[in-house]
Amino acid sequence: MYSPELNLLLVHIRLLDRKLIMEKGFLDKVEDNAAVQTWSETTQQEKGDSLAEGYVSELWDFTCISVT
Repeated sequence: MYSPELNLLLVHIRLLDRKLIMEKGFLDKVEDNAAVQTWSETTQQEKGDSLAEGYVSELWDFTCISVT
């Protein structure tokens, strides 16, 4: 259908496109991790250090444990 050179070029373009999609996914995760870290640091500064004496965890607000 196409010449061998054109087929090779099309394969190369597809591989580059796949690589760019993978890199974008990686960068999206890096951005998400940075946002979570910023939120975590801000929350820790506002509520205090979880290692401080008298700290009470609020984890029960976010979890549901069922024993059956």
